[in-house]
Amino acid sequence: MRTADAMRAHLDDDAPVLERRALGTTDLDSAARRLEECCARVLAPVEECLFYRSNVGMVAGLVLADSRRIVAKVHQPGQTRARLTTAQRVQAHLADAGYPAPRPLALAHCGHSFVTFEELREDGAHLDGHEGPVRQAMAVALAEQVRLAGEVPEVLALTREPLRGQRVLWCRSPHSPFDFDATRRGAEWIDDLARRALEILREDPGTTVVGHTDWRVEQMRFADDRVSVAYDWDSLVLDSETTLVGYAARAFPLDWERGGTRMWPTPAEQAAFVAEYETARGRPFTAAERRAVAAAGVFQSAYGARCEHSVAGDEDEVPADSQRAGLAAYGAALFTVLD
Repeated sequence: MRTADAMRAHLDDDAPVLERRALGTTDLDSAARRLEECCARVLAPVEECLFYRSNVGMVAGLVLADSRRIVAKVHQPGQTRARLTTAQRVQAHLADAGYPAPRPLALAHCGHSFVTFEELREDGAHLDGHEGPVRQAMAVALAEQVRLAGEVPEVLALTREPLRGQRVLWCRSPHSPFDFDATRRGAEWIDDLARRALEILREDPGTTVVGHTDWRVEQMRFADDRVSVAYDWDSLVLDSETTLVGYAARAFPLDWERGGTRMWPTPAEQAAFVAEYETARGRPFTAAERRAVAAAGVFQSAYGARCEHSVAGDEDEVPADSQRAGLAAYGAALFTVLD
């Protein structure tokens, strides 16, 4: 279908907020034309739009006049050329090494934002992260990604404030839909757990590495008990390995798009993910590092629960598969899940 029609079908009656912010217009014909002109300038003219999604960023699957099938991702205005260029260098290194990352193709400026282009990879199938072989494949692939990314020089542009240095409980991006300040009531227990996690992480001894900070099953496909393709490589950051593994150990089952599965791992699943990562890494974490991994997992769970709480309104019952339910089920016991 036409790109503008794909935008309309996806947005339905929703306002084109991201389209206006990133591409400078609420007129979807104009927004689509700007994106297509950008693509033609750096790659080739667009023949067809396969899909369109608009969430944190805007993603379109496109067929080009030269028959290539690609993905164009329009980023938030705050993303910098230096950061995206560095992320693409790491992504290209992964692809060159045979890692299941789509090969980056180009970077261009469009409207108020940057657009990254990469090959469209759809090999494999989406699976349930709670299945043991799927979880293990994700842990192994994360360890391999961290190892390979460590071979890429000059990655300081991927630096973000480390969790161990964070002094504000909840850091909000300028365009975040979650208002934590206005929704404190009823969330005190979540904030308390997050605050305790940050206190532990002040002493985080983890090594600084480049890793994918949104490592969840929704972002990947699988074949033959391995990850066949992983997406969303602008999520690469330079941060503590313990933070990245802690996040992944709590987030790996998340799949909002397909649903139908519990959004949190049990403590046993979380511990298994970390153990599988350690095996693939070739050495175990120290006791202090494992304490930091667990604390980072608590903080990740608390953040997800806090986001849910901020949009739940006067909801009487917490859904059993929600992140709030997962955090409430185990609470402070999650700090010792790796002991």
